[in-house]
Amino acid sequence: MSTIIYGVILFLLKHSVHVNGCPQPCKCSRTIVTCHNHRELQYIPKLPKDTKVLIFSVNYLPVINHNTMSNLTMSKLTVLVLRYNRVQTISKDALSKLPFLEKIDLSGNKHLTIYQVANTLRGIRSAYLHTVILNSFYWRKDLSTIYRALSVPKFKIKTFISEGNSLQILNFTSLNRHLPELEHLSVKFNSIQTFIADHAPKLKTLLLDYNYIELKANMFGAPNNCFFPNLEILQIKSNFIIYFENRFSCLDNLHTLKIGRNPVKRILNNTFYNLPSLRTLSIGNTGGRLYKIESLAFRSNTIQSLNFSANYFPFISVSADRFHFNPDEIFNHLPQLEVLDLSENKFNVTNDILFRMLIPLKNLLNLTIRHCALTTIPENLIFRLPKLRYLDLSQNHIKTWKGNTSFQNVSSIEVLRLDMNYITVFKESLFPTDLRRNLKSIYLANNPFSCTCKLFWLRKWIEEKSEKFKQYPEDYLCSTPIELHGSLLKSYFPSDRECESINELLVAFTVLSTIGIFVVLLASLVYKGRWHIRHAIYLCHVRRKGYEGMDDVSNILYSGFVVYCEDDQDWVKDKLVKMVEINDRKLCIHHRDFDGGKLIIDNIANGIARSKKVILILSRAMIKSDWCLFEMRLAHKKFLKRADSLLIIMLETVSPEDMPKSLHTLLTISTYIRWSGGLTEEEDFWKKVRRAIK
Repeated sequence: MSTIIYGVILFLLKHSVHVNGCPQPCKCSRTIVTCHNHRELQYIPKLPKDTKVLIFSVNYLPVINHNTMSNLTMSKLTVLVLRYNRVQTISKDALSKLPFLEKIDLSGNKHLTIYQVANTLRGIRSAYLHTVILNSFYWRKDLSTIYRALSVPKFKIKTFISEGNSLQILNFTSLNRHLPELEHLSVKFNSIQTFIADHAPKLKTLLLDYNYIELKANMFGAPNNCFFPNLEILQIKSNFIIYFENRFSCLDNLHTLKIGRNPVKRILNNTFYNLPSLRTLSIGNTGGRLYKIESLAFRSNTIQSLNFSANYFPFISVSADRFHFNPDEIFNHLPQLEVLDLSENKFNVTNDILFRMLIPLKNLLNLTIRHCALTTIPENLIFRLPKLRYLDLSQNHIKTWKGNTSFQNVSSIEVLRLDMNYITVFKESLFPTDLRRNLKSIYLANNPFSCTCKLFWLRKWIEEKSEKFKQYPEDYLCSTPIELHGSLLKSYFPSDRECESINELLVAFTVLSTIGIFVVLLASLVYKGRWHIRHAIYLCHVRRKGYEGMDDVSNILYSGFVVYCEDDQDWVKDKLVKMVEINDRKLCIHHRDFDGGKLIIDNIANGIARSKKVILILSRAMIKSDWCLFEMRLAHKKFLKRADSLLIIMLETVSPEDMPKSLHTLLTISTYIRWSGGLTEEEDFWKKVRRAIK
C-alpha cells in the first residue's frame, strides 16, 4: 500500500513544473513540494499556499515541534512525509496545526520511541486522517500504544503500515478494539511469530510477508465464525508455512492470495476450492521442497491467474520415485484460467508431459515458461490453446524449432518473447505467415545472431516492421562471424545480389562436396572388398573359359601349389624345392611354372586347380602381399571342399592381430608346420612336409 502511495507521488513529481514561491533548495510541482537530502536544512521552509503534499526526507531535522512546523499552518496540507530526518525529539503538538492532514509518514526516524510517536499522533487535530505509515523504527513491542493513540473518535484510520520493524506480535484483538475502521494493514519485514486472531470485519488487505508466521488451522476463523469476512487480498510470502490445506476456509471474498517463498512440501486436493472469489493465486519460490501435487490440488472454478514459478519442480517423468503429480489432471480443473507462469521449473520437451499439462486450458491468454532450459518449442501444442495472446519463452536454451508444427495454424499470439536464448539463425519457415500477420510485439534480443546471409530474411522483416521488434537495435548484437562480433545487427544488411552469389557458391560447394564424399566412399568400399571383387572376377573366368573344378583329380599335375611372397623366394627356391621335389614330386612355383602371356589370375586359377595341395608359406611379408592374399582366398575355397588340400608352413611367427580374419580362422581349425632352422629340427621338419604332401 505504501508503494502505491509513493508511486503516485513520484509520478506527479516526474511531471512537475516550476512554481513561483517555491522555497530553495526544494523542488515544487503544482501541489507537491519535495525537500530531499539537504543536510543543512533544519527547518520546514514556507510553502506555496496551494501545496497539498510535502515530502521532507533524508534531511537533518533533530527536533520537531510546533515552531518547526509553523510555516505549514497556512497551507492546506493533506500528505506529510517526514522520513529519515534523524529526528531525536518530536513534541505532542508538532502536528496539531494541520487541520486537513490525511496521510502521515514518520518512517526511518529510529531514535524516536514508541511513546513519543504515540503522543504526537494523539495530538493531531485533523478529522480527515486515514493513513499512518511507521516503517523502520525497529520497535519490538506490541503496537497497542500506537493503536490507542489513533483510537480517538475523530480519526477513522483505514490504512496502517508498519514495515521493516522488529515486531514479534500481531494482536488483532487490540487492533479491532482501537481501529475498527481499518481496511488495509501491512506488517511486512518484521519478526512476527505470534498471531493473535480476532474479528476485523472491515479489513480488506492484509500483508504479512517476510515474518515467522506458521499457518495454523482456524487462523482466519471458521465458516460460521470468520475473523476476516471481507478480506480481499492476503499476502503471506516468506514465512514458515509448510502445509496450508484447509487453512483458508471462510474467506469468501478473497480474490488475491500470494503464499510463495514458503517451505511448502505438498499441495493436496481441493486446497483452494472453498475460496469462491479467488482469482489470483501465487505459489512460487518454494525452495525446491515441494514434492507432491495431488490431481485436484488447483481445482477452482474462479482462478484466473496462477503463478507457479521458481519451484524447480521436475515435470519430467510421471514415474519418478520422489515427486508426484498427474500431468493430465494438474490443470484440468481450472476452467477460467487465463494467466499461467511456469518459469524456473524443469521440463523435457522430448516427451508429451508439458503437452498433456496444458491442453485443457482452452481459455489461457498468457503463458510464461522462462528459464526452464527448453531446447525447442513444443510441437502441436500452441494451436491447441486457441485464445493465447502472450507467449514468453525467454531465457531458455532454444536453438531452433519446427515452424510448421510448433506454430501450426497459430494466429492468436500478439506478443512473442524469445529473447535470451541460443538462436543464431532466424528463417522464414520458423515464423509461419499466420503467426507473423497478427504479431504486435516480438522480442528476439540477446540471442547470438549469426550475421551472415542466413539472417537476410530477418533483416528484411525488421526493416519492414521495425516497430514490432522490442529492444531493437541496442540489444541485437552479432555473435559470428568473428570480425562482426559485438557489432549491431542493424549495421549488417547485405544486398540481394551479395547473398545470391554466396548461395550459388554454397550450392556449387555442396554438390562438389557430395560428389567427393561419394567417390571417397566408393573407393573405400572397393579397397575393402578388393579380394571379393578379384574372387568374383576369377569365378567369371571359370564360367567363361570352363576351367576344371578344383576337386577334379584327373587333371592333377603338381603335388602342391606354393603361395609365397617375393621376400621368401630364396627360401622357396633353395630349401623347399630342393627338399620336396624328389621321387616324382613337383611343385607349382609361380616364378618358374606360370605360362607367359596369360593373365596372372588365369595362371593362379589353373595352378591351384591342377595341384593336389596348396602349400601356404606364412610370413609377415606374405600377409602384406595383395596377390598372396588372393591366392590364399582361393586356397580357402579349395580347403572348404577338401579338408586335406591345405598345408600351412609357418616360416616366422605372425601376430593374430596382423592376420586377415579368414587366415586366423584357418590356423585355428587346421594343423600347421613351424620352420625352426636348426639342423636336428630341420631334418624332422622336412620329414613332416614330405609326409603331408605324400
